[in-house]
Amino acid sequence: MRYLRDMERRIRESEFWRGKPRGAEAAIHRLYLTGAGDCGGSSWPSDASQEEIDARIAAERAQQRKFTALWKRDPERARSIDWQRNGGG
Repeated sequence: MRYLRDMERRIRESEFWRGKPRGAEAAIHRLYLTGAGDCGGSSWPSDASQEEIDARIAAERAQQRKFTALWKRDPERARSIDWQRNGGG
């Protein structure tokens, strides 16, 4: 978690994000939600069935809703959860 907090600090201090506070907040939310492991690609197998794809999409959306709701109520608690490992549960 120290790594994520360091990344958050770097984003907030970044010259690039300084003029874009809403973008910086979105980047920070994504950082904590994905555990800094998201590089925009898919880790899903290419031969996944449509049912598996639909289930994964639904699970990701549910996790994102939980994260967003917790972030609004208690950002520090949201930061403390390893969302990739346990999904906030």
